[in-house]
Amino acid sequence: MFFDEFVSFSDIYTVVELDFEPKALRAKARQFDALSVRLSGDADFVFDSGERLHAGTGDIIFVPKDVGYFIDSHINEHVICVHFDMPSKLGPAVFKPEDKEVFFSLFMKLFDVWSAKAPGYMFSAAAVMNNIMKNAVRQNARQSEQAHGAQHAIFLQAKKLIEANYTSPELTVNGIARKCNISDIYLRKIFDKFLAMSPKQYIDKLRIEYATELLGTGYYSVTDVAEKCGIPNTKHFSTFYKSKTGITPSKTLK
Repeated sequence: MFFDEFVSFSDIYTVVELDFEPKALRAKARQFDALSVRLSGDADFVFDSGERLHAGTGDIIFVPKDVGYFIDSHINEHVICVHFDMPSKLGPAVFKPEDKEVFFSLFMKLFDVWSAKAPGYMFSAAAVMNNIMKNAVRQNARQSEQAHGAQHAIFLQAKKLIEANYTSPELTVNGIARKCNISDIYLRKIFDKFLAMSPKQYIDKLRIEYATELLGTGYYSVTDVAEKCGIPNTKHFSTFYKSKTGITPSKTLK
């Protein structure tokens, strides 16, 4: 979904306010991404891919560049639309805000900033756009946590423990499970559900990323890096690193 995967945008091209009566029309593919909120309206979208979406009052719809669609509006539409560019290629999506007024206010502020074009308005517009994204991402995260309940809370606790201690040679999956008051089998089940990997694989991933970062600086020997990554046995570390990356630590060091 757009607000789960969104990373960044590079340019805002325009922010427009649209009012139109009920109608059906074909919209050609455009060379920019579009994000719009319906201050009022009710419309069905059919995209070139065959995907169908519905957007009512308060809904926010994302339409990616190079995607054409057919729109059928059932009532008078009042829309604020942002045309922009983003590096990621995502599909069409509809976001349903829990607090519509918050997003109405942000989109209207974005339109006002853009229309006034005061000195530095591009920076102000980008700040408002990021605020829209921030609120949407937080809502999705909150809903995800509510939907998954206790399991998600345990996952987050275990993940934080690993991230705080992965450089310690004493760190074990069993120890993490004990701190979370669950079995290591259940911990593996939760990690597979939320991260599609085991706790051990996550620990290894963090250690490899950190080791590669340290080796790349040129400031540390392989022995130093092994110790800092929680694998003080240099031979063991070298074998571990090559098994995960396909190259030896000494080659990365060069």
